Amino acid sequence: ANMLIRGTQRRTALQIAEQIESIGGAIDVFSGNNSFGCALNLLSRDFKLGLDILADVIQKPTFDAEGCEERSNQEFERQRREIIAEIKANDDDLISSAQKLFLQAMFPSVTDDFFNSEIRNLKSEFRSHPYRFQPIGTLDTISHLEREKVIDFYRKHCVSNNMVLTIFGDIDSDEAITSASAYFSDFLKGDDLIHSIASCAPKYPEKENLTGIRIVEKNKDITQSILFIGY
Repeated sequence: ANMLIRGTQRRTALQIAEQIESIGGAIDVFSGNNSFGCALNLLSRDFKLGLDILADVIQKPTFDAEGCEERSNQEFERQRREIIAEIKANDDDLISSAQKLFLQAMFPSVTDDFFNSEIRNLKSEFRSHPYRFQPIGTLDTISHLEREKVIDFYRKHCVSNNMVLTIFGDIDSDEAITSASAYFSDFLKGDDLIHSIASCAPKYPEKENLTGIRIVEKNKDITQSILFIGY
């Protein structure tokens, strides 16, 4: 998601930041297990400028622009380094590490030791529940992530028929709809997407399913302890 505000066909990352700062606004991106996006806060008098910037970063990020390959690769590698540093910092944080372990126990994979060897060896669409993963990724996935993969993901998911645009504040609703329709009029529509989350438990006979209490521990040479309990 950070790549959205790291430059567009019309604006560099610095220009985006300077324009937002000049009007006392703030722009940020977010990502999670189910969604990613961009949030913009500004005064109502600057609504159209803000909408222009928002439409620009959503529709024309440089990783999808011709003639910007060198700049895009530089930004991509810079983001990779920053994310790797953040992952390492999270791994050193006791609460973050405990939360990661907790989610892996709450949303297990059939490759985990909770399941017997017969189940672990089966190939199934239910092998890993997506909620077990951290939105930021892992050192392995980020280190091997290719720019082309990010572009493919963007082209598939960042399309008009998969987008929710929310406008809130001191703005006339008719004006907001008219302006948004104008700024996003060229936003491409993608293939119809079906959003579904596979069941956490693999579809095996009840006696083979994961049941009962699951306890996961990770010991560190420190005096503090963290305990997570979930249902």
